[in-house]
Amino acid sequence: PVHHPSFEQDRPAFMRELGVIGWDYKEACYYLEVKGNPRPSSMSNLNRNKLLSHLEGMDQVDRNNINKAWLQDTKGAPE
Repeated sequence: PVHHPSFEQDRPAFMRELGVIGWDYKEACYYLEVKGNPRPSSMSNLNRNKLLSHLEGMDQVDRNNINKAWLQDTKGAPE
Protein backbone atom coordinates (compact mmCIF):
# COMPACT_ATOMS: atom_id res chain seq x y z
CA PRO A 1 0.00 0.00 0.00
CA VAL A 2 1.04 3.57 -0.65
CA HIS A 3 1.90 5.51 2.49
CA HIS A 4 0.35 8.91 3.08
CA PRO A 5 3.04 11.63 2.86
CA SER A 6 2.57 12.49 6.56
CA PHE A 7 3.03 8.93 7.83
CA GLU A 8 6.82 8.74 8.04
CA GLN A 9 7.02 11.85 10.22
CA ASP A 10 4.01 10.87 12.36
CA ARG A 11 4.83 7.15 12.63
CA PRO A 12 6.71 7.22 15.98
CA ALA A 13 3.99 9.20 17.77
CA PHE A 14 1.21 7.12 16.21
CA MET A 15 2.85 3.83 17.19
CA ARG A 16 3.43 5.12 20.70
CA GLU A 17 -0.22 6.17 21.05
CA LEU A 18 -1.42 2.80 19.73
CA GLY A 19 0.63 1.11 22.45
CA VAL A 20 -0.72 3.44 25.13
CA ILE A 21 -4.28 2.42 24.28
CA GLY A 22 -3.33 -1.26 24.13
CA TRP A 23 -3.31 -1.93 20.39
CA ASP A 24 -0.70 -3.58 18.19
CA TYR A 25 -0.20 -2.02 14.74
CA LYS A 26 -0.81 -5.31 12.94
CA GLU A 27 -3.99 -5.87 14.93
CA ALA A 28 -5.25 -2.37 14.06
CA CYS A 29 -4.50 -3.07 10.38
CA TYR A 30 -6.39 -6.36 10.60
CA TYR A 31 -9.41 -4.61 12.13
CA LEU A 32 -9.40 -1.94 9.42
CA GLU A 33 -8.92 -4.38 6.54
CA VAL A 34 -11.76 -6.63 7.75
CA LYS A 35 -14.00 -3.55 7.68
CA GLY A 36 -12.75 -2.59 4.20
CA ASN A 37 -10.87 0.49 5.39
CA PRO A 38 -7.33 1.60 4.54
CA ARG A 39 -4.36 0.87 6.79
CA PRO A 40 -3.21 3.69 9.10
CA SER A 41 -0.12 4.25 6.95
CA SER A 42 -2.41 5.27 4.06
CA MET A 43 -4.48 7.68 6.17
CA SER A 44 -3.99 11.38 6.74
CA ASN A 45 -2.86 12.51 10.19
CA LEU A 46 -6.41 13.68 10.91
CA ASN A 47 -7.86 10.26 10.06
CA ARG A 48 -5.19 8.46 12.11
CA ASN A 49 -6.13 10.62 15.08
CA LYS A 50 -9.81 9.79 14.54
CA LEU A 51 -8.84 6.11 14.39
CA LEU A 52 -6.99 6.37 17.72
CA SER A 53 -10.07 7.95 19.32
CA HIS A 54 -12.29 5.25 17.86
CA LEU A 55 -10.05 2.42 19.04
CA GLU A 56 -9.65 3.91 22.49
CA GLY A 57 -13.41 4.33 22.89
CA MET A 58 -14.27 0.84 21.68
CA ASP A 59 -16.48 -1.32 23.89
CA GLN A 60 -14.41 -3.94 25.71
CA VAL A 61 -16.52 -6.83 24.37
CA ASP A 62 -15.96 -5.67 20.79
CA ARG A 63 -12.29 -5.17 21.52
CA ASN A 64 -11.96 -8.69 22.90
CA ASN A 65 -13.78 -10.16 19.88
CA ILE A 66 -11.46 -8.35 17.47
CA ASN A 67 -8.41 -9.54 19.38
CA LYS A 68 -9.68 -13.12 19.41
CA ALA A 69 -10.42 -13.08 15.66
CA TRP A 70 -7.03 -11.53 14.90
CA LEU A 71 -5.21 -14.17 16.93
CA GLN A 72 -7.17 -16.97 15.27
CA ASP A 73 -6.61 -15.64 11.75
CA THR A 74 -2.96 -14.73 12.13
CA LYS A 75 -1.61 -17.15 14.68
CA GLY A 76 -3.95 -20.11 14.55
CA ALA A 77 -5.01 -19.71 18.17
CA PRO A 78 -7.79 -22.10 19.21
CA GLU A 79 -11.29 -20.77 19.85
